[in-house]
Amino acid sequence: MILVFAEDSTVSAYENEGQINVDCEGIDVENGVYTFIDERGYLFRYIFDEPNKGLLFGFIEFLNSSSAFRLELTSERNTQLLHDFLEGRVFFDKGTAHIRTSEELKQLILTANPELN
Repeated sequence: MILVFAEDSTVSAYENEGQINVDCEGIDVENGVYTFIDERGYLFRYIFDEPNKGLLFGFIEFLNSSSAFRLELTSERNTQLLHDFLEGRVFFDKGTAHIRTSEELKQLILTANPELN
C-alpha cells in the first residue's frame, strides 16, 4: 500500500504506482507537493527516468511535459504523518478498490503499527 500525503492536508491510498502517476503530476512531485509512505510510515523516494521539461516563453515557463516517475521504498520512517491522520489533522481523500473509507485506512495503519494504538 502506498499512502500519498498532499500539502493540502489530505491522504490518498493506492495499491500500486500506476494510478499515482495518473493522479500526481510529475512537476508537483518534484516541487514537494506530495509525500509517499507505506502503511508502516516508511518513505518512498521518487525517481524520474526523464526530467520534467519546461518551455521558456518570455519570462514565463510553461510546463511542456510531465514525466512519469517511479517510487523506491527507503529505510527512512515518518510516523508523524500517520499520527496526523489518526488524530484528524489530515483527511482521507480517496482510496483504491481495497481501501475506500477513512476508517478502513485507520484500521490498516493501526494493524501495521500496533505501537500507535
